[in-house]
Amino acid sequence: SPDGKWIVYTADDNGRTIQLEILDVAAGKSRRLTDDAFLYADPVFSPNGEWLAYVSTKPTGYFNVYVQPIRDGSWAGEEVAVTSDHSYARERLYFGKWDMHLSPAWLPGGKELLLLSNRGAPLGSGNVLRVPAERQGIERATTILAEQTLYRTRPDASIDGKRFVYSSTRG
Repeated sequence: SPDGKWIVYTADDNGRTIQLEILDVAAGKSRRLTDDAFLYADPVFSPNGEWLAYVSTKPTGYFNVYVQPIRDGSWAGEEVAVTSDHSYARERLYFGKWDMHLSPAWLPGGKELLLLSNRGAPLGSGNVLRVPAERQGIERATTILAEQTLYRTRPDASIDGKRFVYSSTRG
């Protein structure tokens, strides 16, 4: 967390699922934030520490991005689906018909995310999108990098929000 009090991480549940856990740094104790049959990945605190963005396979097994308010190491409200299940017109090599939404990164101000999505992309795991961090923000997304990326792209914004870094398969 921006204040250094909390670390949210993913934890393997004996090979059944991957859940989110939170560590209270001062106490040295962890506990679960999630406990269900879905997979969770890529947790990241908003710049002010009041929201957590993450990826989950809720509700039907496809990767989507959520944001949820968090306070003092506990959820402080309902999750908000920034993306939702969406299918491409045909099967894609390696990635199938259903879109994936991965690797959220907050932009300064905490109102938008960068994320990786293959929504509308015929090949690869997709493009880097700028998406409002709100319910169905994907509907108002802007493509800021159109490249046949892979899941390792992992975008991250600069402190001023004017640039971002990412991993590329080009070159």
